Amino acid sequence: MKQFLFTILISLFLTITIFAQVIDDSDLKKLESGQYKIEQGMIQVSFSDTLSNNYMERKLSEYGYKILSSNFKNILLSIDGEPVREQLEEIKTNRWVEFIIGETTNITEEDIKRISEMNSLDKETMDKLYTQLEQNTNPDPVFISMSYNTTSSQANELISSYPDLGLRIIRGNQRSAVIKTEPGKEAETMEALEHISFVNSTAHIGVID
Repeated sequence: MKQFLFTILISLFLTITIFAQVIDDSDLKKLESGQYKIEQGMIQVSFSDTLSNNYMERKLSEYGYKILSSNFKNILLSIDGEPVREQLEEIKTNRWVEFIIGETTNITEEDIKRISEMNSLDKETMDKLYTQLEQNTNPDPVFISMSYNTTSSQANELISSYPDLGLRIIRGNQRSAVIKTEPGKEAETMEALEHISFVNSTAHIGVID
């Protein structure tokens, strides 16, 4: 059974191994001893921070690539302090803010679902949000969803503008997709994709059985 996916980033001169999730000791030993295989017929591609999903799908389709799945998530902030209404209204006018949730009433499970639907929160982040809600003594916990074209630098500028609010990034920008290839032509496809301006890197996809 396939237990987890990992990716091997390919560049012109270096090969760097990274992991898609935390693995246990037995899986790590398998990986260290070479007990994994490269998945044929697909590769992973990561994109620049400000790329939109629609633009990526349109351009890659024009280039003749088939997208098997994609993972596009915007930067999400939380406020640990207790903002006043004037501060929230000011934050809402920031050009990089998509929406604020929980600023007027106690945040509910429906609010969290709204964030999930609009920004594709992964399970780990969802669990963190629920835990924060259970432990938060502030009656109005607040979350800020940034627009798709917001960079980490721009998010940090917003954070530094309100040092008293305890703003923090709880999810960074995520931009990646799994692309279908002809089996055996993964490296050739990766090299071609790396010439596209909005592609940051390409990777083989590996599995531990």
